[in-house]
Amino acid sequence: MKIDDAIIDKVLNNEASVEEAGLVAEWFATEEGSEYLSGRLESESARLTEERAREWLDHPVPEERMRERFIGQIKPEKKIVSYRRGLIAAAVLIPFLFLSIFLWFLADRTGVFSATEYAELKVPCGEQMQVVLQDGTVIQLNSDTRLRYPKKFGLFSRSVELWGEGFFVVAKDKKRPFIIDLKGVEVKVTGTKFNVKAYPSEPNVWVTLEEGGVLLKDTKNKEYPLVPGESAEYNRTSGICQITKPDDMSQISSWRSNSLNFYLTPLRDIIKVMERQYDVHFVVRDSTLLNNRFTLSTSKVNVDDVLRDLEAVSWIRFLQTEDGGFEILNYYSIDRCRPCSGAASIFLDKLLYGNSYFLSDGVLAYVVKGPLRIFNFKYEPDIYTQEISQQICVYMKYLFTLLMACLSLSTTYGTVHHPSSSVSSGRWVVWAEKPATSWQDAFVTGNGRHGTMVMGQPGSERIICVHEELFIRGWDRHKVAVPSTASLLPEVRRLIESGRSDAADELMTDEADRQLVAMGAVQRWPLIPHPAFDLCIRYTDTTLQAENGYRRQLDLETGETSAFWGGRGGVTESVFSSREHNVNVLRLKATGQRKINLVLGLKETPGREGVHFEHNLDSAFSSVSTEAFSGWLSYRAAYKYDAGGYEGLARVSLKGGSMITEGDSLRIADADEVLVLVRITPLENANLSVRPSVQRELSRLPLDYNTLLLPHSRKHAEMFRRMQLDLGCSSDWKTTSTEKMLSDIHKHGVTPLFLEQIHAMGRYLLISSSGKYPPPLQGIWGGGWKPGWIGGFVWDSNINLAVSAASMGNLHECAESYIGYVESLLPGWRLNARNYLGCRGFIVAHYNDPESGYLTHFGRSFPWMCWPGGAGWNIRSFYEYAMLTGNEAFLKKHVFPLYREMADFYEDYLTMDGDSLYHICPSVSPENAPPGTDTWLSKDATMDVAIAKEVFRLLLEMGRTFRADKKELAKWNNYLQRLPSYRINDEGALAEWIDEAYQDVYNHRHLSHLYPVFPGSQLGKSEGDPRLIHAARIALNKRFAFDTGSAHGLIHVALQAVRLGDIDKVKTNLDRFSRRHYLYDGLVTSHDPEHQVYNLDAVLSIPRLLMEMLVYTEKGKIELLPAWPCDYADGSIKGIKIYGGHTLDITWKAGKLIEAVLYARQNERYEVVCGDVRRHVQLHKGKTYHFPASFFAEK
Repeated sequence: MKIDDAIIDKVLNNEASVEEAGLVAEWFATEEGSEYLSGRLESESARLTEERAREWLDHPVPEERMRERFIGQIKPEKKIVSYRRGLIAAAVLIPFLFLSIFLWFLADRTGVFSATEYAELKVPCGEQMQVVLQDGTVIQLNSDTRLRYPKKFGLFSRSVELWGEGFFVVAKDKKRPFIIDLKGVEVKVTGTKFNVKAYPSEPNVWVTLEEGGVLLKDTKNKEYPLVPGESAEYNRTSGICQITKPDDMSQISSWRSNSLNFYLTPLRDIIKVMERQYDVHFVVRDSTLLNNRFTLSTSKVNVDDVLRDLEAVSWIRFLQTEDGGFEILNYYSIDRCRPCSGAASIFLDKLLYGNSYFLSDGVLAYVVKGPLRIFNFKYEPDIYTQEISQQICVYMKYLFTLLMACLSLSTTYGTVHHPSSSVSSGRWVVWAEKPATSWQDAFVTGNGRHGTMVMGQPGSERIICVHEELFIRGWDRHKVAVPSTASLLPEVRRLIESGRSDAADELMTDEADRQLVAMGAVQRWPLIPHPAFDLCIRYTDTTLQAENGYRRQLDLETGETSAFWGGRGGVTESVFSSREHNVNVLRLKATGQRKINLVLGLKETPGREGVHFEHNLDSAFSSVSTEAFSGWLSYRAAYKYDAGGYEGLARVSLKGGSMITEGDSLRIADADEVLVLVRITPLENANLSVRPSVQRELSRLPLDYNTLLLPHSRKHAEMFRRMQLDLGCSSDWKTTSTEKMLSDIHKHGVTPLFLEQIHAMGRYLLISSSGKYPPPLQGIWGGGWKPGWIGGFVWDSNINLAVSAASMGNLHECAESYIGYVESLLPGWRLNARNYLGCRGFIVAHYNDPESGYLTHFGRSFPWMCWPGGAGWNIRSFYEYAMLTGNEAFLKKHVFPLYREMADFYEDYLTMDGDSLYHICPSVSPENAPPGTDTWLSKDATMDVAIAKEVFRLLLEMGRTFRADKKELAKWNNYLQRLPSYRINDEGALAEWIDEAYQDVYNHRHLSHLYPVFPGSQLGKSEGDPRLIHAARIALNKRFAFDTGSAHGLIHVALQAVRLGDIDKVKTNLDRFSRRHYLYDGLVTSHDPEHQVYNLDAVLSIPRLLMEMLVYTEKGKIELLPAWPCDYADGSIKGIKIYGGHTLDITWKAGKLIEAVLYARQNERYEVVCGDVRRHVQLHKGKTYHFPASFFAEK
């Protein structure tokens, strides 16, 4: 029985019915069908081979023989295909049949005198690439690697830049040495074979030589020649280079054959390699597992097989998560399985030669051991069929498609409906009575990358869609824009010392500005974050627009916002930003007898006009286009002054009703439910579209709202619930709207409900806006085009306060977002230090380019290139993370090297005067100018001195722990002891500048000179000269009397008041905050009173303030209830992290302790203080310790 070709084509194109798919599957199980399938595969393979030959060539092929050679490289029996494990349902396990794509870049060897044009390759995780350069040099690039090279080499040298790992076979040319620039380190050769590993995130550079000779040159131009069989390991932080002879050279570059070799390697390093090689991610709940070491050598290229090998030699286990990653556990997890049945089983048995397969929890997995060697893949029955990328062999594509057809016999087409399972407890839902008529009042959602702001009246609404990586730029993002002004530093110092700070400022900033303008970097505010677009909803049912009964809410526990109107015959609107699928999800659902009639479209967010911080918004884009087509909406924008842009794609599906295209919108009639999935994709090159791949990916997602919501809400809720503040207001959440709560605090000041809600909201916003980047001034949100201070990352208190609650608040993921972001900026920050100041180490300015870290923001009166203290302030969060998570390995590997690097900076930057002390000149007390000057430029600002002292103090602490060389310890101690002492001014206050020539200015929101109190701890609970502590209190009194209008300034003062034990100031500033209309109806804060300037700094930092009021923590010590007012609400807090990585719960009444419970993470001696009583306990890992009030009774 021959099946009609049209039906077969429908099956293979995912257009068949369940019955048609079953008919085709049964026929393929017959001899006739099997022969047809074989022929179809061969013809399709030949067609795809020809297409790929045309597709992969970057330049026209100069000769027919080269074309034939290229096609020969990709014939099915010899084909080399990139391995990408993350392709939805397949993990290709054929080591030599499916390897990495060969990209052949061919160029004539001419035009050497023309301007150099560069090309750049980026190899994603899970892939490898091979490149043939114009001179014949062959480079094989490992996963997660970037290569920048000239399309044509010059006459006298050949130079490329590498970030990552590559194996080089350099064409011999003695007249033109080949140089690999590793950003500070160089490898120079004339013709040889060698391996280079230089990932930016790792401090070490490895060069291993197989043949010929290479020369490694470090940042100080010291040279290290290598001979065959030698390997050089150079540490970029310490400057130390070690040359060894590996026992087995082949292991160094074993990655080229997809082999892995580890010898006594910590699990954390193994995971890093596997994340690159297989494009997977790992989840670690217990970080102590990462210190286990393993020896393993395997040629298996499937991540599952390698993990099984690791399990075989250890007691750890790897459990695959819903998003395709792996959770690392210390116990087994085994699913029960049941076999396939019916025609699907018959077909699989015939096609796969009797190999194993089973169905477990709706997931089919099978192993093929026939002529296709070995491979695995998994099928999720939410998906009827999937299109595999052309990077997978055509055989895999057709086998997978046919497998889906077979499964249609035993699974229902469409979405699998999971049993309903509510993640929300209903405890943490804020709600409003009125719609958000302005975007500032909107409830927001976010997964750290995507986000929404839901606003508008019933009948006409806007879902403002945002993405953290969208920026209007003043110039191309790849431009290296850092001027060289180090030669001016001696004259700048001379001018400052002679009292001419304004002239010093002018000299430095004018020259830096002149150089940047010459580079084409004109604006001093280099880029502006902006919304992507609005999803506009216009109801055509006029009766709906007039109805009452409106309510909107935000479930902080699940990250879902909803709106309800119209009662039983109305509409429910629900929105969330999926952590599972990285999309914004909207559902409109009719209730009762109502039907949904509306028009949907993606439109530009209103307000892009005029000039904002030197940027002409009217001409910011070269093109913006929108489109609608059958069930889809698209948005595409290309920037004018940068090569990048972004795309938005929305998939629209219905339950009931109809949908037609109407211009660039979709008109929907008589629907019961509308589901919209929105994905925003930033583009580095706006000429390249990702729409086809995104469309395929969105097409594979389930079309059931609850199925999409459940995995997201589980992930979000797990983070949110780790710490909870309970002041007995559970019923008030249900009965009190945000409008009523805000009215109450405006009239009466702080209420328990306000404290509960602002604490929970601060955690919610931090979770929702921590992604690739930590939260900038507005988080990932913003409904306008003119954000205050360009809405960027401000590094002189704003971002510091924004992330201050992350580690202590048991949100290690949010802290790690900040840490990862800072580490990505370090290369740019190092270049800032080298070019601006001629120093090693790095500088962190008030504002840097958020992607490169380059310092281009400065001007007359604010010479940020002269602020040395920013580095220590912003790296302090690394130290806090290590201490609050008890992660000594992180402290050693990440924190200690950075503090060493900061010490190198100070060694280059500090100057010694006749008093035999080290001075900081130039220096800056952020955003405050000494009287009589028009510049922040100064000498020995107290903050800069305090940060330098802290850097050397912590460096000595870590150096002793990690047994640093005694000479290094002595050197660091020498710097610490010879820094200037703090000064007490004539009014008894801690002075803002050490030098008496600078008089204090008290009417300013910044409290930079109180850094030793908070965030530092030099003057406070356990240490510090009592005279200086008293002087700090007087300085705080002066700033407190000024009474800043800045919301985050109020919280900053309160944090320092907590550390100094001044509870009255804490209460007063919280009362000031409550009464001044800093909170919008959506519970996001403004910077200034009366809802002026949308800004998250205050709401994100209030959780840290409340935690500090309840517990103070330092190394080996906690103090309970140091600053909780007696007249504040009774309650409890659960899940605070304290130094040592321990977790703490506290219950209190009338400001007095009822009980504290400590969950020990490690063994250590600990001091517990409550009131005037101190107790010492020996903690043991895994034990729980209860400290009732009686524990602190006098004995």
